[in-house]
Amino acid sequence: MTSQENQNAISTLTSSPSPLSILINKFKELDIVFNENIYENNQTEELWINLTKYLNELDELQLKALLIAKNHLGTTFNLLRSNGYKEWLSEQNKS
Repeated sequence: MTSQENQNAISTLTSSPSPLSILINKFKELDIVFNENIYENNQTEELWINLTKYLNELDELQLKALLIAKNHLGTTFNLLRSNGYKEWLSEQNKS
């Protein structure tokens, strides 16, 4: 690898958004409040990646159900405690 290729690879890595910033942007896109106490404090990068994957894999009906739950629960909505996320995570752990 040439020096320029090395520099380009480093530049790409350092300019890539963090898993947490990707998750926060996804929450903003879905108009879900990002509660730092729940999702940021003492959590791992793996959790943020899993939450983002889960949200990206929702079909139209699942997304609609999630948004209804979010609207009904308001600020008490917690994606980590949702049945859909728990089931998805269980399936991921089986694979």
